[in-house]
Amino acid sequence: MEALGQSAQQTYNRELLLKIGMTGMSDEESDDDHTGWVIRIVRPAWRSDSLNQFLHDLDIDAPIQHNYPIIETTNSRAVAVSGLPPFCYSNASLQE
Repeated sequence: MEALGQSAQQTYNRELLLKIGMTGMSDEESDDDHTGWVIRIVRPAWRSDSLNQFLHDLDIDAPIQHNYPIIETTNSRAVAVSGLPPFCYSNASLQE
């Protein structure tokens, strides 16, 4: 019974990721300003904290080893992916 629940969750997660697509993902850039590497993560502003946490948790499952500083910002001009469950959208984007 537990395996069925886990399989259903994995299917849901996979389908959600397919709906989000590359358009809904964060942009990442590596930068070397002669002071060392920096990783810049630019998250779409329309994404909710819950969706950001969900995607972060997936990243933890596939860790990349680095010791570079990370700078996180948001992109308020990013176009929201339509058709996702309501929990995926920030309150501000739901009110637009």
